[in-house]
Amino acid sequence: LGAVREERTGSWRDINTGGSPDPVTRRYLTLFTDHGVDPAGGAYAYVLLPGASAHATARAAHDRGRLRILANSGARQGIHVPRLGLTAVNFWSAGTVERLRVGAPASVLVREHRNGTATLVVSDPARQATGLELVWHRRVSRVLSRPASVTAATTGPSLRLVFGDLTGLAGAPQRITVRLG
Repeated sequence: LGAVREERTGSWRDINTGGSPDPVTRRYLTLFTDHGVDPAGGAYAYVLLPGASAHATARAAHDRGRLRILANSGARQGIHVPRLGLTAVNFWSAGTVERLRVGAPASVLVREHRNGTATLVVSDPARQATGLELVWHRRVSRVLSRPASVTAATTGPSLRLVFGDLTGLAGAPQRITVRLG
């Protein structure tokens, strides 16, 4: 593991067209793993545990059931945390991970609750989706709440959500609550 502490200058506009062009200078710490020159075929995964003690980090490192990696590729990254009923996937392109399918790039978080409901949170961080279809292959009996961006919802053996134009929402999360079963 390598580390570099350095001062960097940039503007929010460099990474966000709606950001300020004013330069900002701050000190940063970068941690990195050196993969050598022109690596091919390698893969790795890591978990951030903000605020965790050394003991808690060691315990998490040895808990093989803590989380399951669902996808780890250039097209999709996803995890499932059974204890939390949580699935989180970044889709860099249309595709399927486990029970989730999207028709365009999106970030999707699903949380199944003990009370028989689930919350789905969908966003378009790139702000380029003029429409999005999401299918969750999980029995859903009813949509309890949805934002105006959801133009159609179908329940049954699978949940199908159709979103309208998301480009003007600045990547804001779209929260949907459903009744399972």
